[in-house]
Amino acid sequence: MDSVMRLAGRLSLATMLAVAGCSSSDSTSAPVPQLKGVVQSGGTASTRGLANAVVRWYQASSGAPRLLGTATSNEAGNFAIVIPSSTVAGVSVVTASLGSEVELVTVLGESVPDFVTVNELTTVAAAFSFAQFFHDIEIRGDSLALSIAAGMNANLVNVATGTSSSVLLSSPNADQTNSLRSTMNLANFIAGCVRQTVTQCPAVFALATPPGGPPPTSTLRALVNVARNPA
Repeated sequence: MDSVMRLAGRLSLATMLAVAGCSSSDSTSAPVPQLKGVVQSGGTASTRGLANAVVRWYQASSGAPRLLGTATSNEAGNFAIVIPSSTVAGVSVVTASLGSEVELVTVLGESVPDFVTVNELTTVAAAFSFAQFFHDIEIRGDSLALSIAAGMNANLVNVATGTSSSVLLSSPNADQTNSLRSTMNLANFIAGCVRQTVTQCPAVFALATPPGGPPPTSTLRALVNVARNPA
């Protein structure tokens, strides 16, 4: 009996050591994949990180968008959202809100980039590429239509850096057409509202009010109004 008990004790100790060994190896597991990015104002001559922005990552579809994750930007404007284990298929969208008046957005397209910038220029690109798909501030549409619009968005802006795309910076665009300047002017149009909400937003919203319609209540709504009513 004593020998059986000693054997059982040794087996129990061996089992405990094996379990402890497994626990130790788990501590060196691979990091959780994340969508990382920055919320900022500007993207060329000067930039300003926007702290405390509420960031939401959505999966766009023909119905209500699916929320993939949320975060709050830090003092430098940086954020990170854990990539869900379920597949992120099709067009997805990152929004950033600073109160009710400053709403910025970046359309990611059909793949998850290593880094994403959300600023005025990415919001311009989204507003014009997806003008017909905006329902209030939600993007909705069938997968093919959204994919085509995402391709146009990529022609306007580099979503990783928040700067103009290589398409706009190269011939036959660049200084040969007004497309590059127009997108930058529209980004500047809302930049004052982003940086000085109380003093600058009322003027922006007044200028972006559609004929016979109500004034917009956020930067994103203002740009969608301009896209739908360019005159």
